[in-house]
Amino acid sequence: MTVQETSANGDSAGQQTATDKQPQSNRAHVIVIGNEKGGSGKSTTAMHLIVSLMKMGFKVGSLDIDARQGTLTRYVENRTAFNEKKRLKLPVPDHRPIYRSELPDANEAKLDERERFTTALGEMVLSCNFVVMDCPGSDNYLSRLAHACADTLITPINDSFIDLDMLARIDPDSLAIKGPSIYAEMVWDARKRR
Repeated sequence: MTVQETSANGDSAGQQTATDKQPQSNRAHVIVIGNEKGGSGKSTTAMHLIVSLMKMGFKVGSLDIDARQGTLTRYVENRTAFNEKKRLKLPVPDHRPIYRSELPDANEAKLDERERFTTALGEMVLSCNFVVMDCPGSDNYLSRLAHACADTLITPINDSFIDLDMLARIDPDSLAIKGPSIYAEMVWDARKRR
């Protein structure tokens, strides 16, 4: 598939194919859509990103780390059903929801979640060009695992100080940054663990 790239002024910058744009390694590029605030547009961003990458000819895997909410999973199911109903061949990602463990012991639950997460991601990073993960609007072990694997992190926010506060603590009078947010600290910790 060929993609026409354009420069900022609208001039053609040349054509590239999906294979020209493939990540250099044999491993998929992992994109995590995360933010600890609900309603910021994580699932919508993930859906648009997945479709865009597939339309460019890339093989895309998707993990719904927010499987309890299941927005991304329902989107993939609906796209698949629409394909079947209309006899279309719209591309669909290799998709898997990753549910939180129901084991009562916290340590066993973490091991269970880690095993299911690493198995799904391990298969996708070898068979896809990109893996897109949709994280929940809360802090949990699966979300931390996902953030630790991110090659690229996208954090959608709404145009408000409430959402901006998810990235940094802001002084309301001077608008000066007072320090990182709890979410930013979690991301930093995940990056250090990586």
